[in-house]
Amino acid sequence: MQPAAYPEPMDSDVRDLRLRTGITVPCLAHGDAAKKPLRLLHAWGESRGSFDCLIPGLTRFRVYAPDLRGQGGAGAGRCPLEPPGTVPLR
Repeated sequence: MQPAAYPEPMDSDVRDLRLRTGITVPCLAHGDAAKKPLRLLHAWGESRGSFDCLIPGLTRFRVYAPDLRGQGGAGAGRCPLEPPGTVPLR
């Protein structure tokens, strides 16, 4: 059995968003910018790639799927609750 093909090639790009904390978070943007936005948030230990098969079917929306802090390609930085000078999470 072969995997299902995408209905059409994904018209998307990944943008690096720099947060105020200094962490860089890659975010996939897909679809027509004039359509209603839909943000997809993945589970812990996953990445925006977990939506690769779902996104092509969401044609009614402009989809945004970021990697959450410390997951996928996103930076982890230091925990805001840690005192300065401690070792970063990653």
